[in-house]
Amino acid sequence: MLTTPSARAPALQYLSRRLPKLSDDEGAYPISHLKYDTHFWFLDISSIVGSDLGLMIRAFASALEDDNLLVRRAILDLLLQSLRLDSPALKKAQLEDRSLLMRAAAGVVLRRDLSLNRRLYTWLLGSDESSEAQITYLKTHSLELLTSTLRVSHQ
Repeated sequence: MLTTPSARAPALQYLSRRLPKLSDDEGAYPISHLKYDTHFWFLDISSIVGSDLGLMIRAFASALEDDNLLVRRAILDLLLQSLRLDSPALKKAQLEDRSLLMRAAAGVVLRRDLSLNRRLYTWLLGSDESSEAQITYLKTHSLELLTSTLRVSHQ
């Protein structure tokens, strides 16, 4: 995915079938290999994708910058499905890798595609429909990384 654009679409299809899917219960995973977080049970996908989380994040960032609209949609769907901002795997990743992913994701807005923007906003704000919950999710999981990433990108 990182170096071969033609392999991104099939790789994303494979990952969307293999990586665990979030349930509708605020990020809880309906799987038995679970790790307890203060409020929810989460599956740490780093045990599935391997120990180099940075490589996975760089591959995801390159897919977000792909010229193919379907690849960008697929990677945003995968982020929503398995690598939310509140996931243990993303929290364990190095700040540079998280910033790289956030920069690539924020760049999606420049493409001016409503379906991409909707997916991006759901990733940044969480999947809850209430405004209060979205603001809380943004402040808790997204805002600091987003502002620091945009600040660094702007300089």
